[in-house]
Amino acid sequence: MMKRNLADRTNKSTLHWAMLRNRTVVAVAAAVLAGLLACIVIHVRASGSHGPLTTTNDAKAEVRTKLVPPLTPRASRALQDDGPSVKLVTLSAGGFEPRELLSSQSRFILMIDNLTALDDVLVQLSRAGAGSAPGARIHEVGMPGGRINWTSTFELDPGEYVLTEATHPNWVCKLTVRN
Repeated sequence: MMKRNLADRTNKSTLHWAMLRNRTVVAVAAAVLAGLLACIVIHVRASGSHGPLTTTNDAKAEVRTKLVPPLTPRASRALQDDGPSVKLVTLSAGGFEPRELLSSQSRFILMIDNLTALDDVLVQLSRAGAGSAPGARIHEVGMPGGRINWTSTFELDPGEYVLTEATHPNWVCKLTVRN
């Protein structure tokens, strides 16, 4: 009988400790959630927002409209004509990308990213097609030692031009300038 009472007490003690451990886990989880909720309330009150935490696109558009008046067609064109456009060309093992460029401005910035891993690259800009001196070289830039990018500003007459790489005649990018 004594052995049975001892076994009952041991089982009850183990059960008691398991229940106590579960209560502790629940209490800790409740404390963490309460702390998180308190942080959210403090943040909302500090930001001065008493409404929902998210704003709708309509509300954002309304604020933007009040801050920036709508552009008239003339102002929109003035912003577009304000500075030169940027034309990015990537030179890789397959040649120039894109293979064709169109510039609606005679003045533009040409950026070339060299991803060929070649030691020396010689990029040439030449006049193409019929007109004044077809094939006349306008600019030439060497990119020695694996140089990876180059940028320059150009002001070209309307017409057709080509970018080529001196040692790879099939690497061509056609550039059309229109006003």
